[in-house]
Amino acid sequence: MRSLLLIGGTSDIGTAIARRFAREGRPVVLAARDVGEAEAAAADLRHRFGVPARAVALDVRDLEAGLELVHGLEPCPEIAVAAVGWLPEQAAVREDPEGVRRVVEVNFTAPALLLAALGRRMAEEGVRGHLVALGSVAGDRGRASNWWYGAAKAGLHAAMEGLRQELLDAGVRVLTVRPGFVRTKMTAHLALPPFLTSTPEDIARLVHRAVTKGRSGPLYPFPWRLVSLLVRLLPASLARRI
Repeated sequence: MRSLLLIGGTSDIGTAIARRFAREGRPVVLAARDVGEAEAAAADLRHRFGVPARAVALDVRDLEAGLELVHGLEPCPEIAVAAVGWLPEQAAVREDPEGVRRVVEVNFTAPALLLAALGRRMAEEGVRGHLVALGSVAGDRGRASNWWYGAAKAGLHAAMEGLRQELLDAGVRVLTVRPGFVRTKMTAHLALPPFLTSTPEDIARLVHRAVTKGRSGPLYPFPWRLVSLLVRLLPASLARRI
């Protein structure tokens, strides 16, 4: 069984997904900026599930290092999950070029580039694998409260849609997860509505089921597909008021 590569190897949702696949015996590679924390997560996977699991250092903003990693893993992973993300306060980055650059690089440029490179490698080597990008419902429509973050996620959604079409004939499936509200470290400062909020384990089950069934395309937990559709269809004048 080929491995799962988790880019963002210390994220709450990403590690929940890794545990879900390790449970079935799949080896795991955790790529993260904090390699010490990633190694602790890898040790947990080895202890819980008896699978090969290791951590590698990766700052996703170092794109050359990221490309070297995805081209150098042997054998080629069968599943790759990009679970990196950075959600700052809009006011903190509104007039900060470096902050904007970081938002775009972490939420769009890096995951899109690395998944695209790995997808093409899968196609070249005949690996009928899965690419999973962690998007956001914030990318479905611009909001005053987080539009730089939403713009970056919208770019990721569009890139994954194009990559999905590019790799379709090669048998590589591309999933873009748009999880809505999830209780994680990144959202700990937010007041989230309980009836619309998932746990990382909920999202992991959703991803595992979609990969197991060979699905491709955008992936929402219930009831976010309907909520997102309504948000996109609202007239601008009404959307602004709510």
